[in-house]
Amino acid sequence: MAPELARCGRMKRTVGERCRKIASEFYRTIRLAILLPLVAPVVYAQPAPPVQQLVFRPYHASGLYDVGDTVGWIVSRGPAALTYAYKWTIRRNNKDVLKEGTLVLSSGKD
Repeated sequence: MAPELARCGRMKRTVGERCRKIASEFYRTIRLAILLPLVAPVVYAQPAPPVQQLVFRPYHASGLYDVGDTVGWIVSRGPAALTYAYKWTIRRNNKDVLKEGTLVLSSGKD
């Protein structure tokens, strides 16, 4: 598009309208190319993730258990102060409630 813009300066007045249109499109493209990197970070910015209040560590680090092993997690406080009381529920097949309780983290873990 730049060579066409350079040629426009040498053309007669009869094609002046075409030259103005080419120049307008050229400068619009340049403005977009300059503004896009400045605007894109603002548009695509994501909020910071919430601070973690609880940390879960499985009994087996691999997450694999043999038949008969106790499956569970050790829950401890995260880097942020606790703002909620946390309840837990154990269910069979995500239907029948086997046991419920509340996390007591006064000792640091539960």
